[in-house]
Amino acid sequence: TGLTERRLADAAAEALFGSHTGWLVPKVLLVADDIDITDIDQVVWALATRHHPATGHYVYPEAPGIPMVPYLTDDEVRGGRGGKSVVSCLLPADFEGVTRGVTASFRNSFPADVRRRVTDRWAAYGFPAPPEAPHPAA
Repeated sequence: TGLTERRLADAAAEALFGSHTGWLVPKVLLVADDIDITDIDQVVWALATRHHPATGHYVYPEAPGIPMVPYLTDDEVRGGRGGKSVVSCLLPADFEGVTRGVTASFRNSFPADVRRRVTDRWAAYGFPAPPEAPHPAA
């Protein structure tokens, strides 16, 4: 398809930062579909293990934005622009058509019936409560 990380970041930036809602959003994290974005532990895990700081950070200094963001310079505040970025927490293999494998986790390494038996017996194993959404690295 020719989709690169940069093209995906640019497309996300154009769609989000160019919208009325995006005016309030200074940073966007791109994650794969195996990350539950409603689980902060999974998002932090993706940032810590998949984001390459030298190649996965895209800055959009001309994107319009809210001037109340504290880290903006006086010039950026006056211009109503700057301080926006897209952070890729995607692996290079995601764009190369290569399968590096599935993240080893409780969810990905065991069939549903085994996971269900383990969580049903969680308290019997001496743990306080069954895990609701296992961490991808668990």
